[in-house]
Amino acid sequence: MSFELDPIFHTESMAKILQSQGHIQLAQKVCLSILKKDPANARVRDLSERLKNPQVRVQAQEEGLEKSEDEDTEPGVPVEELQVCDAASAAVPSVTPEEAVRGQKLEKLKALLGKILERSS
Repeated sequence: MSFELDPIFHTESMAKILQSQGHIQLAQKVCLSILKKDPANARVRDLSERLKNPQVRVQAQEEGLEKSEDEDTEPGVPVEELQVCDAASAAVPSVTPEEAVRGQKLEKLKALLGKILERSS
């Protein structure tokens, strides 16, 4: 019986975690899944190539996790430069039709869950 990781967890970070824990084949599967969706992802392609080479795999495991994308990006706007706005002046974001339908479904599910919880009490 083999273990299958939910596709929602098919990320570069998960592949690196799996690699660091010695789950090389599963890390390779995650990389291939990512590359199917995003063939231009150079970091994942590099990681996938390293996972194919046994000598590099061992070396990478000994070095631990490498820098992630988050560590390479800019920290963002300094707090001092952020503008403060009150709720009255904030613009209400528009809701797409898909988001509206999703919201309606969530409300129905919440109501159904409430009824189930009432009956089970």
